[in-house]
Amino acid sequence: MTSAFRSPSRQRGDALYVALIMLLLLTLLGLAALLVTSRQERMTGNYRSFNLAFNRAEDALRQIEFDIQQKIAQAGPFSVDTDPAIQCVNGDITGLGDLRTWADNRDPAAAAATRVANITGCSGIPSSVKDDNSADQPPQTFLIFAANSDRDTNPSSVVVLEATYTERPAAN
Repeated sequence: MTSAFRSPSRQRGDALYVALIMLLLLTLLGLAALLVTSRQERMTGNYRSFNLAFNRAEDALRQIEFDIQQKIAQAGPFSVDTDPAIQCVNGDITGLGDLRTWADNRDPAAAAATRVANITGCSGIPSSVKDDNSADQPPQTFLIFAANSDRDTNPSSVVVLEATYTERPAAN
């Protein structure tokens, strides 16, 4: 009698090898996708930290500009508190020091660190402005620095912004 089923003596497991290779390739593809996703998540977190620190520093900068405007309107340009270390000497600004060290040494839990200097007449900044109805009057020019971080405890990003603010005197 002949058997209806034949012995698989000629099969060598080629399908098993192909399946294992495909499984290995899919595993490598999954690991690569995990690495890319992890890296993108870190980049997004870093961008968020920087953006938060930037917005907090810009808020401090705009607040200082508003304070300068209010003080000049109420009591004149000499009522603005300025950093005595920053001065205009022979048309150059001196006393800035290392702004990175200044920003890193500030207390993150406190408000944003700011520095203001009156630099009227320094480094090509016009020393007078001609109004149609008044004599030459010097505009008051201030150099403002603001540093802030993304969070108050364990900051991961610190941003230092610099702005020049000019307040033209009111015409008499």
